[in-house]
Amino acid sequence: HFQKGGLEAHELKRLRSKHYEAASTPPTSAQYDDMKRTAQQAAARADPQGSLRVLDVGSCYNPLQEISCFKMTALDLCPGHPSVFQSDFLKLQIGPRGGQIQVDDTATAGNTGGSTACTAGGADVDPHQGAGRLVSLPGGSFDALVFSLVLSYLPHPMQRTQMMLKARQLLTEPGLLLLVTPHSTDSAPANGARGVQQLGEWRAALEALGFAQVRHEKLHSSHALCFRTIGPLPENPTLLPMPIAFDDQREIILRVKADEESQER
Repeated sequence: HFQKGGLEAHELKRLRSKHYEAASTPPTSAQYDDMKRTAQQAAARADPQGSLRVLDVGSCYNPLQEISCFKMTALDLCPGHPSVFQSDFLKLQIGPRGGQIQVDDTATAGNTGGSTACTAGGADVDPHQGAGRLVSLPGGSFDALVFSLVLSYLPHPMQRTQMMLKARQLLTEPGLLLLVTPHSTDSAPANGARGVQQLGEWRAALEALGFAQVRHEKLHSSHALCFRTIGPLPENPTLLPMPIAFDDQREIILRVKADEESQER
């Protein structure tokens, strides 16, 4: 996308679509040349000129750290590797652009306590000491964000949207959002939901946040989705729910558990 012409091709396609919407006629040769030049300039500005800064949310053991062209920052509620920050992404603070990662390292082995700051996109952390609890990340500090088998574990559609809003704030312009979600996200035999009904709602919610879908692959047991940012984040974006097929049953189960706990008390 960034280094092999993908961004340029998608930007050119967007400009042509915008022209058709406005004029309802094909662009002239001169107009097309202008569009191509604009797309090339956008791609040149977006080229990271080195390692891609990637944030892996719900990383567990940081599997992407082995890829040499990625400058990884990984976080998880319960890290499975000492290079992974402990963090609840919904509670993560977004700092000013150009700022620093804020880490509370009071719980890491060998530390005497306190808070440290380090450069975003691959913090300078001793993996034998642990990465610590991630407090905040600067906005616009990542070229790509990855959520692999994360969103379907959230109990409410608006929590998924809040996560995507935070992801949008952390991405550069342009940036990439990569999602992996199980087939059960959009298939619900028990309640008769059809096909990709829920993923269609996901797409609408992400478009409202200034994303455009680049690719959707249906894998053996999951959906792989790629979105890119389009321009700056809207000032007051509309937050639309991102449901999954079994949200209703999940909420019923949560209510039953809450009732049982209250009866036990």
